[in-house]
Amino acid sequence: MSVSVDSSVILFVLKSQSKTLVSINQSQYFSINLLSQSQADLSIEYSGKRENQEIENLQDPWEISQEKFPILRKSALSLACEIIDSKIIGSSTLVTATILSQLTSEESDPLIYLNRSYHSISPIK
Repeated sequence: MSVSVDSSVILFVLKSQSKTLVSINQSQYFSINLLSQSQADLSIEYSGKRENQEIENLQDPWEISQEKFPILRKSALSLACEIIDSKIIGSSTLVTATILSQLTSEESDPLIYLNRSYHSISPIK
């Protein structure tokens, strides 16, 4: 969710005990990758919900951007970010970050996960 029009700022929430949060806080820099529709298998793999532990047709999906941020190949959108602030609220941490740069892909249709299944965007008629 974007929280600013003038400067590119993003807001998100993570569990306070999350390994991802520890990594983000240590480096202060991170990337956010919005998966494309062709990356449903990758989403399942990283969620840890794959029944069969064998990974078929899933090659190393990572590359390093010019700004030295890890990005996922074929992502619909990749954002390079720097933390502005984080605030612990209950068992979660609210993180705000500046978007330093963005990369878009030819595979621009995002992967949508809603009500426990994947969906695509279709035009409104």
